[in-house]
Amino acid sequence: MRILPSVATRPERGILTCCLLLCCFGLVMVFSSSAVLSVAEGKSPAFYFESQLSKLLAGLILLACFWSLDYQWLRRKPVAWTALGAGILGLLLLVLGLGVAHGVRAARWLSVQGVTIQPSEFARVGLVIFLAFYLSGKEGILPPGRLFVVPALATFLVAGLVALQPNLSMALFILLLAVGVFYVGGLSIRWLGLATAPPALLALLLMRPYQRERIFGFLGLAGREVAYQVDQSITTVGSGGILGLGLGNGLQKYFFLPFPHTDFILGIVGEETGLLGITLLLLTYGALILFGIATSRRAPDRFGSLLAAGLTWNLAINVLVHGAVNLGMGPVTGVPLPFLSCGGSSLMANLLAVGILLSISRRAVRGAARDWSTVGGHRP
Repeated sequence: MRILPSVATRPERGILTCCLLLCCFGLVMVFSSSAVLSVAEGKSPAFYFESQLSKLLAGLILLACFWSLDYQWLRRKPVAWTALGAGILGLLLLVLGLGVAHGVRAARWLSVQGVTIQPSEFARVGLVIFLAFYLSGKEGILPPGRLFVVPALATFLVAGLVALQPNLSMALFILLLAVGVFYVGGLSIRWLGLATAPPALLALLLMRPYQRERIFGFLGLAGREVAYQVDQSITTVGSGGILGLGLGNGLQKYFFLPFPHTDFILGIVGEETGLLGITLLLLTYGALILFGIATSRRAPDRFGSLLAAGLTWNLAINVLVHGAVNLGMGPVTGVPLPFLSCGGSSLMANLLAVGILLSISRRAVRGAARDWSTVGGHRP
C-alpha cells in the first residue's frame, strides 16, 4: 500500500515505466506483424524490426535530452515560435510537392538523404508547445476575447496545410488536439463549438470521393468492399479469443489484413494475445494518460500545466482513434498506435513528447494540484 502514494506523487516513474513497457512490446509486435511482409518484399524477416529498433534508440536519446532539460526553456519566445514555424515549414514543403508517398494516395513524408520524416507528427508537438506558450504568456495581458485568436489562427494554418496534402483525418485530429488545449486553457464549450463548427463543416464539403466512401462504408451506406479493412480487422481481433493464438502465430498478417504492422497493429495484438493482451495494453495506455494528467495537475506553473495536458491529450487521441478504427467503431483512417505501430516519425515524436512530460513531472510541486474547477470557465 505504501507504493501507491509514492507513485501518485511522482508520476515521473509511472510515465517512464509505461512508456518503456509499450516500446518493448511494440518491438515484439512489429517483428511478429511485419516478418511475412518483409520476406514477400525480398528483405530480411527482421527488416522492419531493425528499422524500428534504430528509430527507438534515436527516440530514447530525444527522450533523455528533453527529460534532462528544464522544460521552461520551451517557454522562451524564440523557441516556441521556432517549434511552430518548423512544423509549418515541413508541411508547406509537402504542399509544394516536395513530399514522397508510401503506399497511400498522398505524399506525407519528406525524404532527406534517404531518411523519411512525416512532418505532421512533429508539427502536432510543436503546435502544443506554441499554444501552451501563448496562452500562459498572454493571460492577464490580453482580454479573454482576444487571448485565443492567435492560437486559433495557428491551429487553422497547421490543420489547413495538413488537409491540403490531402490528409483530412489528421487535419481534424489537429483541430481536436487544439480544442483540448483551449478547453484546459479556459475557453468555454460554447465558444469552442462556435470556433470549430465552420472548419468542420468546410472539411465535410471538401471531402474527396474516397473519403466520403469510407464514412458511408462505416455507416453501412456503401458496399462492403469499402469497409474491407475494418471487417478484416474485426475478424482478426475476434479470432484471438480470450488468450490469443500466441505471439507469431497469427494468420491475418498473411495478406488478409492490410497494413498489419502500422494502421492495424492492434488487430494483430488481439489475434496473437487475445482479449487479455488487448486489455492489458489498453490499461497500460490508460495508466500513462492518468500519469500525464497528474503531471498537468501538479505542474508548478500554467505553462507546464497546459503543455502536459496538451501532450497527454495528443497521445490519448492517437490511442482512441486507432482503437476505434481497429474495432470497427469509426471509419478507416491511418492513425498509428503510439509506441507500437511501425513508423519512425510517430515513435520519435511521441518519445520526444514523453521526455517533455518527464521534465515537467520532475519539477512538479509535490502534493499540489491545480484547481480544475476553473477549466472552461472563461466567457469571452
